[in-house]
Amino acid sequence: MNILPFLMYVLGAFACIYADLHFRRRFEYHLIQTYVPSTLIVMLSWVSFWIDIEAVPARISLGLLTVLTITTMASGTAARLPKVSYIKALDAWMVACLIFVFGALIEYSAVNVLSRKRKNAIQKKLDSTPTDGSHWFNVLNTGATMAFMGNKVDVTVLKFVT
Repeated sequence: MNILPFLMYVLGAFACIYADLHFRRRFEYHLIQTYVPSTLIVMLSWVSFWIDIEAVPARISLGLLTVLTITTMASGTAARLPKVSYIKALDAWMVACLIFVFGALIEYSAVNVLSRKRKNAIQKKLDSTPTDGSHWFNVLNTGATMAFMGNKVDVTVLKFVT
């Protein structure tokens, strides 16, 4: 701190104290308490991508658990910080984490719907196909002859119907 006895102004000389303050914000607390755990929870929600689509209870439980955990973390973080009228970087981070986790839950819903539609379409196709197998193949070429181990063989070329 520098003490200057007098400063000269237009109106005269005045005594004053000059202070030079340097502030430094410590971010380790929020890094350990918020950023790292929320990142791990988002990564945990992505584990649902590798769980079998038929394991509905596991995927739904994991999705809801991670959404609720991120929501709880966001409200706890907001309660510890001062109330201000603007969005803080920590708020934006928590919203982004919530979007990623909620997106993983919505992805499962979309995959589940598409999977059921595909199964229904396959089942309809199987139900409409005669059991004698006559519509499983299209005949492309008949009467072709081919040599096999020195013998002539009649060949019929079939195409599997998909």
